[in-house]
Amino acid sequence: MWINCWSGHGAALNTRAMRETGLLEAPDPLGGWLGRNASGRTTGRIDEYAIYGTQRRLGKARGDSLFAGSVQRYGEQVLAMGITSVQDMTVGYELDRGRAPLRGGRAPCAPTIG
Repeated sequence: MWINCWSGHGAALNTRAMRETGLLEAPDPLGGWLGRNASGRTTGRIDEYAIYGTQRRLGKARGDSLFAGSVQRYGEQVLAMGITSVQDMTVGYELDRGRAPLRGGRAPCAPTIG
């Protein structure tokens, strides 16, 4: 489970997500931090640059097909509402990995990443 903070600068992960992303026993990353209890164990809260690295790890673990399918479904939904341009500055994929599944893909409105 991953719950984003309203500000975009923090998130809360459950134990399984913390384990799968390697954060249960991790040190604080450069530019970010992990919430810890009084004994120093991680609590599931991650902030600032701890989020970006975690998103990249999850993106790699999920694979490109999930990303491409998500973009396809989102593109169809927003195009049906008349929206033809969307910017997402928080995409958790590296640019080359984000572009690859969309080149020549079925996306309804030719998404541009990067």
